[in-house]
Amino acid sequence: MADNGKKEYLETSYPLSSNQKALWWIYKLSPNSSAYNVYTTTQINGDLNLQRWEESWAEIVHKYPILRTTYHMDHAEPIQTITASSAIHLQVIDSSQIREEDRKQQILQTAKHPFNLTNGPLIRVYLFQVSPQVAIQLVVIHEIAGELRSLGILLRDFFKVYAQK
Repeated sequence: MADNGKKEYLETSYPLSSNQKALWWIYKLSPNSSAYNVYTTTQINGDLNLQRWEESWAEIVHKYPILRTTYHMDHAEPIQTITASSAIHLQVIDSSQIREEDRKQQILQTAKHPFNLTNGPLIRVYLFQVSPQVAIQLVVIHEIAGELRSLGILLRDFFKVYAQK
């Protein structure tokens, strides 16, 4: 283990499921496509502690290895590797000065940024700050890591972790 102040985990590789293989080959044909981005928004009302928000998402990414997984070719076969890093893309965006319709477009455009399955991460979380008491959280994953039902589970777990911190 390197002494860089971060925990390191052994990377572990596994074969892909048949659904993951199909999504991998589609990705290889069109790596800049956002067709398989799955996303949901949640409005958060009240005081939001940004540090707790970030820590809670980091805990969720640590809990679910699929969110720390990247995809590669190994001897002509696609494999998935659970990465050592728990990196997650979290971003706070001030959208308090734009109209609601423009904010909706901004959220939709943000959700459509393509993922890089080779480099990851395969989850991105954005917080669109509407006012000091209102924020819209956007969570985006690639379908190779889960579907809309998975997002519901992640959100439920996130709010549970956030409430306990």
